[in-house]
Amino acid sequence: MTFDFRVGASERKDAFIDFLPTFRLVPGMKLRVAIQVDDGPVQAVEVPGSDTTEPTWGPARRFIVLDNFARARVSLGALESGAHTFRMWAVDPGVVVDRISLP
Repeated sequence: MTFDFRVGASERKDAFIDFLPTFRLVPGMKLRVAIQVDDGPVQAVEVPGSDTTEPTWGPARRFIVLDNFARARVSLGALESGAHTFRMWAVDPGVVVDRISLP
C-alpha cells in the first residue's frame, strides 16, 4: 500500500497502525509488516501482542481481543514540512490492517 501525506511544522511525526486481532498462522512466528517513509530505511513493525514468547491467550492478547484492535505507534523520524510518501508491505501471513493514521 502506498499513501501520500503532508506534514506541517508543528504536527506530530508518528503514524498509528491499527491491526485486527488475529492468531499466528505458524507457531513461533511473529506477525509483522514493513513500512518505509519516502526513500528512507525499511522498518519492521510487529503487531502488538504477537510476541512469540507470550502465550496465545496471555494478558496483552486478552486486552487486544476485548478492544478489537492492537495499535502500533511508529516514529516517522525527522520529517520536514511538506509532502511525503508512506509505504507498507506484508511480511508475515495472517496480519490484518484495519486503519492507518498519518500526520
